[in-house]
Amino acid sequence: MKQASVTVFTEQEWEDGYEPYERLFETHGEDKALVDSIPIEYVWTLVDGDEGEPSITNGMAYVNRIGYYISKMPHNPNDLIIVPDDDDNEIL
Repeated sequence: MKQASVTVFTEQEWEDGYEPYERLFETHGEDKALVDSIPIEYVWTLVDGDEGEPSITNGMAYVNRIGYYISKMPHNPNDLIIVPDDDDNEIL
């Protein structure tokens, strides 16, 4: 069985590679229903990190979630992708 990879991208690399829509979707109500209807390969979660710094991770996280992004390009749900806050954030 292949080991999942862990990749860390800058925000710019993430935006260039996955083309996320600029809208942050809420974690409840109509937004959550829409996110639930999207294939997981296009879903990303904005989470509040252990040190209070936000980051984005692929897939749908539930712990410390702030909201969801949807991308135009799919990710591999078997891998872990992390986009830490780089302080020049337009998205985070």
